[in-house]
Amino acid sequence: MKPGSLSSALYALSCLAAAGLSAQILGPGMWGAIFLGAGLFVGASPYYPPLQQPAGAIALISAILAFLAVALGLLAASTGGSFRLPADQALLLTLIGAIGVFGIAVHRVLTRRAPG
Repeated sequence: MKPGSLSSALYALSCLAAAGLSAQILGPGMWGAIFLGAGLFVGASPYYPPLQQPAGAIALISAILAFLAVALGLLAASTGGSFRLPADQALLLTLIGAIGVFGIAVHRVLTRRAPG
């Protein structure tokens, strides 16, 4: 098993699931395409070494944006004094949070320097 293949696969699967759910909730659009492109790029990176450094950077940037999106989504859901978030939107926020978690893992694995 290549280093980073498990974390990259989990990142890619969460991106693909988020793209599909986003298309179902909001309709096809730019964010679904971004999720899809980032997932495929990072998912392929363990098998093609020149992609590993850029994929690690993309994973880190998407992780930061994902955590920001989750925080803002939860803030928006709590506006008005009561927490209202439909189940499909809660699942989308969970998938975006998974993109953040797996993005950090991919970045750490793919940008790790060899000892020596």
